[in-house]
Amino acid sequence: MIHLFLAPALLLASPTLAADAPLAAVVADAIPLATRAGFLRFGPEVAVPEAAPLLLERFTIGDDDPATRAALIEALPRTGGEWAGAIAPLLEREADPNVRRLMVEVMARAPWEDARDVVALGFTDTDPMVREMSAWVCGKQLDVSGEMVPTLLAHLSDADAGVRGRSARSLGMIGDPAAAIALAELASADAVGSVRLHALRGLSRIDAEAAAALPELDALTRDVDPKVARLAQKIADGR
Repeated sequence: MIHLFLAPALLLASPTLAADAPLAAVVADAIPLATRAGFLRFGPEVAVPEAAPLLLERFTIGDDDPATRAALIEALPRTGGEWAGAIAPLLEREADPNVRRLMVEVMARAPWEDARDVVALGFTDTDPMVREMSAWVCGKQLDVSGEMVPTLLAHLSDADAGVRGRSARSLGMIGDPAAAIALAELASADAVGSVRLHALRGLSRIDAEAAAALPELDALTRDVDPKVARLAQKIADGR
């Protein structure tokens, strides 16, 4: 686990980085290019393990704009180097919400021992995109993210529909029976169709019998959201 960002002077004096001086120059001068999706991305020149601390150094002490700084974060998993342990402290002091969202997103490709703290911080973020991304990462780290079930359950009442829906979806994927009652209530009562859909689907994954016995299921077959209505009808037909 590395924390080189805490000591830039030591970082610059590192014998390892001195030996990688050509790579350091490449990373320092690299310019990310726009993708078809509209975000910036660095090329394969930084996709080597030795580039990870250099990307972190540039992120920490450089003067790049937010879009470029997001690209620096996006490049970290592609290096194959050590970077994940550096993200939580950086996230705590990052001002730009889009960069914070990327910092949480990349934790889907990090060891859970490092991702855990980042995901937990993301759930407390003031920006709903960041909270939703934390819920998304839980759905990607299914083998270890069960410990986040209480947090996901709490965010079923988040003020943002995207966070509620993503939390419901991840709870369904995790499959903890403790979430069944809360998902049943959300499927029946949430004002947003996409949230009802994710909650009903999550409930059916966790407990198909509970989904089929849902008192509001017949009403959901006539839901104003056609996706909810189709799923409810499919569950009712299976019943």
